[in-house]
Amino acid sequence: MDFEAPLIAKKQLTSDVYLFSFSVPPSFLFIPGQFIMLLLPHEGHTTPRCYSLFNAPSDKGFVHLAVKLVDGGFASDIFNKASVGDRFKMRGPLGHFVFDHASLLKEHVFIGTGTGVTPLYSMITHELTHKDHIFSLFFGARTKKDLFFHETLKKLTQEHSNFRYLPVLSQEVFEERKGHVQDYLGDLLGKTFYICGLKDMVQDVRKYLLDHGVSEKDIHYERYS
Repeated sequence: MDFEAPLIAKKQLTSDVYLFSFSVPPSFLFIPGQFIMLLLPHEGHTTPRCYSLFNAPSDKGFVHLAVKLVDGGFASDIFNKASVGDRFKMRGPLGHFVFDHASLLKEHVFIGTGTGVTPLYSMITHELTHKDHIFSLFFGARTKKDLFFHETLKKLTQEHSNFRYLPVLSQEVFEERKGHVQDYLGDLLGKTFYICGLKDMVQDVRKYLLDHGVSEKDIHYERYS
């Protein structure tokens, strides 16, 4: 569906990641993991840009988008200048990167870097009520200051015994971890994997899983350009 959505909140999460909240029609329904297309004005034309939905579908009437602002990017320039009340043209929901309810496996590992954590968070918060399942989120970042919603994720571990949050930093030692997410995945078999982030990271992690015996049907991924 196509619609216009007003910006209702704008919050800075890190030095270059912002949370944008929009009011959407009651008829807008989505599956956790899906994304929305924003139709942005650019050089006299409309140019699409896609952003994963951060919140769970139970949050009726609004959506959150975690957006990384990039110097020189036309979309980033629009977001940087955006004010509450501005209206954005949108299309969606779109995408098939969603939770695999057909899987018989009970342990699910989510791997994300940067704003790739966005659809993973949506899936996790929606599925956590299944207490007979175990969920782990590996959040890869450069430094601790790049871990947006760090305190929210820590609180989630306190509220749900079936959820683990494991940040892995490439440039700092944090909670005795430093390096790449692959270094800390542990036992791989009997689990489903959900990977989201920049293309190179997704390809590297997917290859690592396949090389270590994980079945392709148990690996789900979405790549950001």
